[in-house]
Amino acid sequence: MPEKYADSPMRRQRVRHASDVVRVAVGVITLALASLPIRPDRVGRSETGAFDLINGITDLVYAPVWVVMQLGAFFAVPVLVVLALILGRRRLALDLGVVGTASWLIGRVLKDAFGRPRPGGLLEIVTVRGSEAVGMGFVSGHTAVAVGLATAAAPHLPRRYRWILWVLASVVGLSRIYVGAHLPLDVVGGAGLGFAVGALFRLTIGTPTGRPEPARVEATLTKLGFGISRLEPAHVPAHVSAPYHAHLDDGSQVFIKLVAEEIPDRDLIYRAWRAVARRRSKHEQRFRSPRSQVDHEAALALAAERAGVRTPEVIAARSLDGGTGLLAFRWVEGQSMEASASVSRDDLSAFWEQVDTLHRAGIAHGGLVGANVILGEAGPWLVDFGYAEMLADDLLLEEDVLEALISLSLRYGPDEVVATALEVLGPDRVDRALAHGDDARLSPATTEELRDQPEVLDRLVAVRASTSVAPERS
Repeated sequence: MPEKYADSPMRRQRVRHASDVVRVAVGVITLALASLPIRPDRVGRSETGAFDLINGITDLVYAPVWVVMQLGAFFAVPVLVVLALILGRRRLALDLGVVGTASWLIGRVLKDAFGRPRPGGLLEIVTVRGSEAVGMGFVSGHTAVAVGLATAAAPHLPRRYRWILWVLASVVGLSRIYVGAHLPLDVVGGAGLGFAVGALFRLTIGTPTGRPEPARVEATLTKLGFGISRLEPAHVPAHVSAPYHAHLDDGSQVFIKLVAEEIPDRDLIYRAWRAVARRRSKHEQRFRSPRSQVDHEAALALAAERAGVRTPEVIAARSLDGGTGLLAFRWVEGQSMEASASVSRDDLSAFWEQVDTLHRAGIAHGGLVGANVILGEAGPWLVDFGYAEMLADDLLLEEDVLEALISLSLRYGPDEVVATALEVLGPDRVDRALAHGDDARLSPATTEELRDQPEVLDRLVAVRASTSVAPERS
């Protein structure tokens, strides 16, 4: 690795994500449900029918099925670990070794605990292919190992290739029924076990962030005409993107935003859970692809800049190989309002001036929180137009104002925030925003803060009621 990346945490960084909590729950529930009908002396009619269907498949497919089935054997774990080490993927090797071994060991314990025989000990007609399996049947150790390995390896692969892992793991599970080694519920239970173990390990030590390699980012920027002297992560909140801070050879600096399919919030299981739990926000799964998100943000940032809003200049917008979208902005020196311990009245007034300019252009920001306001030498800058709306209706504009009132009041108290908003926006616009109260669609960050401090809305209304303002300007 080039020297300028030697101390970069980008390759080492892992994150814990709520999607793995959901995975653990799905795995445990699957294992529990599969175990409920298990009896040491009988098999249900439905399970027998499913076994006969798969076990009765022609012998012509035995050879290729047997090859794939070895991916679930315990010896596959050290083989894959060594292969990962040869390829220089030490983190992958660690994940495969721990998850594969743990899945196999726990599977052995469950076999003894449930004491369910193999199919030959419970059914009259069983076609056994290859050497006959010995020991107990529930759960399928091969399936547990294969699914565990797939769960551990998935974050290390681009999302478009991960389906291959699940196809192989599924074939391993079905092959155990096909060769007469396991009954269907053995395989379902093994899949639940491997999935839970892999997710628990990911939850414990974290998973790769989905950031592309630094050298890949530099190569892309070099093609765009930027010479990179140093590249490092930008320490800003980011749920569906990977932010970087680039120092260029000419002494200037660039903020880079990469939007990739590997970002955890795009995970299908996570999005499904949020939908079931009714925790979806107006920000979630709005764009079909990273490319469409980058196109949208670049267009809205340019529109805001043209309208007179103080926002960083867009200097590049590209789609990289693999579907990753890249946005590059001129770097703005300063500190976000979220990170500032205090803010002056002039800065608050200047912030509302920027909001007023944005809204008069018919643009709703969609995330007016402290983290998206940079206090620079020239005054406040509005950043991150990823969820902005052109031709916004009154509701979106009012939700913008309400979000800003809440976010800033949580940090600086409502008095100055409300007073400056009234002076700049006028009482009618502030009152319409406050009227939405708990019904407003806000960003996930503000929604979480409101959940912890619901009294802020009452405080805002109380401060507004006690604050007098001059007549609204035209």
